[in-house]
Amino acid sequence: TPGYQTAFSQLAFAGKKEHDPVGQMVNNPKIHLAQSLHKLSTACPGRVPSMVSTSLNAEALQYLQGYLQAASVTLL
Repeated sequence: TPGYQTAFSQLAFAGKKEHDPVGQMVNNPKIHLAQSLHKLSTACPGRVPSMVSTSLNAEALQYLQGYLQAASVTLL
Protein backbone atom coordinates (compact mmCIF):
# COMPACT_ATOMS: atom_id res chain seq x y z
CA THR A 1 0.00 0.00 0.00
CA PRO A 2 1.35 3.44 -0.80
CA GLY A 3 2.41 5.57 2.14
CA TYR A 4 2.71 2.65 4.57
CA GLN A 5 5.83 2.66 6.74
CA THR A 6 6.81 0.10 9.33
CA ALA A 7 7.81 1.39 12.74
CA PHE A 8 9.19 -0.06 15.95
CA SER A 9 7.81 0.96 19.29
CA GLN A 10 9.11 -0.86 22.36
CA LEU A 11 6.54 -1.39 25.06
CA ALA A 12 7.39 0.14 28.41
CA PHE A 13 7.29 -3.08 30.47
CA ALA A 14 7.51 -5.81 27.84
CA GLY A 15 11.22 -6.48 27.98
CA LYS A 16 11.87 -6.13 31.69
CA LYS A 17 12.31 -9.12 33.94
CA GLU A 18 10.34 -9.18 37.15
CA HIS A 19 12.48 -8.89 40.25
CA ASP A 20 12.01 -11.89 42.52
CA PRO A 21 13.07 -10.87 46.06
CA VAL A 22 13.20 -14.49 47.23
CA GLY A 23 14.71 -15.83 44.01
CA GLN A 24 17.76 -17.91 44.70
CA MET A 25 17.32 -18.08 48.48
CA VAL A 26 14.41 -20.55 48.23
CA ASN A 27 14.72 -23.44 45.82
CA ASN A 28 11.31 -24.98 46.46
CA PRO A 29 8.70 -22.66 48.02
CA LYS A 30 6.43 -25.57 49.05
CA ILE A 31 9.22 -27.27 51.02
CA HIS A 32 10.24 -23.93 52.49
CA LEU A 33 6.67 -23.31 53.66
CA ALA A 34 6.48 -26.74 55.28
CA GLN A 35 9.83 -26.32 57.01
CA SER A 36 8.92 -22.84 58.25
CA LEU A 37 5.60 -24.08 59.63
CA HIS A 38 7.46 -26.92 61.35
CA LYS A 39 9.86 -24.43 63.00
CA LEU A 40 6.92 -22.33 64.13
CA SER A 41 5.10 -25.36 65.50
CA THR A 42 8.16 -26.43 67.51
CA ALA A 43 8.31 -22.95 69.03
CA CYS A 44 4.57 -22.98 69.86
CA PRO A 45 3.51 -26.65 70.23
CA GLY A 46 -0.17 -27.33 69.67
CA ARG A 47 -1.09 -23.91 68.35
CA VAL A 48 -0.10 -24.14 64.68
CA PRO A 49 -2.02 -27.35 63.81
CA SER A 50 -5.20 -25.99 65.40
CA MET A 51 -4.86 -22.65 63.58
CA VAL A 52 -4.20 -24.38 60.27
CA SER A 53 -7.09 -26.82 60.60
CA THR A 54 -9.59 -24.09 61.49
CA SER A 55 -8.34 -21.51 58.95
CA LEU A 56 -7.91 -23.56 55.79
CA ASN A 57 -10.56 -25.22 53.68
CA ALA A 58 -10.32 -28.98 53.03
CA GLU A 59 -8.62 -28.65 49.65
CA ALA A 60 -5.93 -26.27 50.92
CA LEU A 61 -5.37 -28.50 53.94
CA GLN A 62 -4.80 -31.46 51.61
CA TYR A 63 -2.18 -29.52 49.68
CA LEU A 64 -0.46 -28.48 52.89
CA GLN A 65 -0.37 -32.10 54.08
CA GLY A 66 1.33 -32.99 50.80
CA TYR A 67 3.92 -30.26 51.33
CA LEU A 68 4.59 -31.49 54.86
CA GLN A 69 5.03 -35.06 53.62
CA ALA A 70 7.37 -33.94 50.83
CA ALA A 71 9.48 -32.06 53.38
CA SER A 72 9.36 -35.02 55.81
CA VAL A 73 8.14 -32.84 58.69
CA THR A 74 5.09 -32.78 60.95
CA LEU A 75 3.39 -30.02 62.88
CA LEU A 76 3.58 -30.36 66.63
